Amino acid sequence: MPRIVEVLEINSQGRGIGKWRLTTRVDGSKPQGCCTHRHDSYDEAWNCAEAWLAAKKVSGD
Repeated sequence: MPRIVEVLEINSQGRGIGKWRLTTRVDGSKPQGCCTHRHDSYDEAWNCAEAWLAAKKVSGD
């Protein structure tokens, strides 16, 4: 199955907290964060070098 890479807002108790993280998942599974820190914006999370390195390891690229 292909992996889905997307930026999601971090939630706490069902509410967005204004922090973002690049995530990866297989369709239907729970998203897993690709980096160990939080980002202040969608764009910042999308451009996180640490997260993209981790996402590529997971997908085998």
